[in-house]
Amino acid sequence: MRRHCRQPCGAMYLAETDPPAKMTMRGTAVHYEMLDLVRERANEKDWDLIFDSGPNAEYRTMVWERPALSVTGVVTELEIGFSPDGRIIFSERRRGGVAHKRVKPNNAFASTDVCLAALQMI
Repeated sequence: MRRHCRQPCGAMYLAETDPPAKMTMRGTAVHYEMLDLVRERANEKDWDLIFDSGPNAEYRTMVWERPALSVTGVVTELEIGFSPDGRIIFSERRRGGVAHKRVKPNNAFASTDVCLAALQMI
């Protein structure tokens, strides 16, 4: 059972029954970072991380590649950008280096929609 954090921090809270992942205890709540959720989802769907700008950039960019070629024989890549506070600020799916689908919010309050769209792209 997942409950969303009420703050715009890009985090989710997990109930005690959820499987352990990279979680840190903050009081009595278990805190789960959005970055960890994206990594876990990418690993489940067999995406390989090919680039990570690291946490010291203006925003963190991670690029995944699907090892198996698509039906057309073109490599599929997924790029996700994270803000310093951990929210997903954009996601882009590319096929053969050409942007196929891009999600970016028009305002700062669309972060939930952007997160869900990014997870659906994986």
